[in-house]
Amino acid sequence: MSLLRFDASRAFSADFGHDETLYGKFLAEADSLRPAIQEMPFFRLPAQQLADYAAIREESEVGRIFKIANSIPDKMDAVVVLGSEAATAGPIALRDACCDPYHNELCRAGRGSRPRMYFVGNHLDSDSIGALLNRLRSGGYGETAPETRWALIVIDPSGETRETSVVLPHFIKALKASLARSPDESLGDYLIPITGESGPLRQFALANRCREIYDHPTPIAESHSIFTAAGLMPAALLALDCMKLLEGAVAMNEHFRTADPNENWVMQYVAASRGSIPTSRIICLWTEALASVARWYTQIVDEPLASTVISHPSGLLRQLESSESLPAAPMCPEQRPVIHHWSTAKWRMDPLRSSKFTHDGDSEDAARDQTLATIPELLADMIDTSCETVHRRGYRTTNFDLPHIDTFTLGQLFQMLMISTAIETGCRKIAASDV
Repeated sequence: MSLLRFDASRAFSADFGHDETLYGKFLAEADSLRPAIQEMPFFRLPAQQLADYAAIREESEVGRIFKIANSIPDKMDAVVVLGSEAATAGPIALRDACCDPYHNELCRAGRGSRPRMYFVGNHLDSDSIGALLNRLRSGGYGETAPETRWALIVIDPSGETRETSVVLPHFIKALKASLARSPDESLGDYLIPITGESGPLRQFALANRCREIYDHPTPIAESHSIFTAAGLMPAALLALDCMKLLEGAVAMNEHFRTADPNENWVMQYVAASRGSIPTSRIICLWTEALASVARWYTQIVDEPLASTVISHPSGLLRQLESSESLPAAPMCPEQRPVIHHWSTAKWRMDPLRSSKFTHDGDSEDAARDQTLATIPELLADMIDTSCETVHRRGYRTTNFDLPHIDTFTLGQLFQMLMISTAIETGCRKIAASDV
């Protein structure tokens, strides 16, 4: 399995009179934090999850997740994941990156009998909550018994957050109603709680004899919970490869732990991001599959660290031109945001050719013309042109190039961004102590 590729060469270009001393200082500060980062709970978690599964299999958290994920899909057709915006951002990112973009619209067979998945509680929007309750009542796209039933994952570390107290009762009532015609089924069979060691949610789960109750580790922030049950359970229900997700994170840990600073992608990313004063960054997305990953990233970035903007290629130059037209627009590269391009080298579906539309609407002959470029080939040219154009306008840029969009690569990307955020927080503290 290959590692993702990260190129920061255009962030430290001699074209901008790059200060090698400053770059070296940024790398040295990041390197000094390496031992402390390796002791952080989020860093150690992926390897611990894999070790526990290897040692005790079904009794480990991953084994218990697999037990539910491999049995419950035969009984239902949809899953609701209820939690805060920070808690649900990771599972949403995994679903949107790895599943068919129209996953929820596919019939049960088209989804491989894996459930439709909905998220709620991340915004207290009464209309969207009510609409989801109505959607669940209408069932699936067929007449089979499983398509009338759904399950509920509740992510709540304390067991008494606003999302739980306000939104959960409506879904518990709807879930009970959906099971009313099935006397052999109980609420505990379809409620999957992920919570702390105590609190109202755990008490409710125990009283209703839930098949499993998963602990949310106290030291892990909700925004960093992608490798806990909060991220792994939704992923497993969607039949995503959770082992590869964890292995990808461990691979990035090993790269961070052993690579020289000048070849260490995490440290280079931190140095590139810190090169802006004030620190600001734009994530330019060249694939829609990574849009929710970028939104998850905005959840983990400590607000004092940076302002992070998500942009699409069509709006990037317009956005830059607009900011440059302001009276106090920054002129030197260090005062401008660094632009991180996110793209992939390989697409899941067979590439479409760039056939031209004709007056009669028939482009079959053009579609068979092997001399025409494919859409991915056109996109690759656009990426190169855009990067060069933005660079010539005086902006520092980097490139994330994912060889595939799969759980192994995403595990690397999630972990790389969490590590870099922890380093940036540490560097900010170092800078503050030097004042």
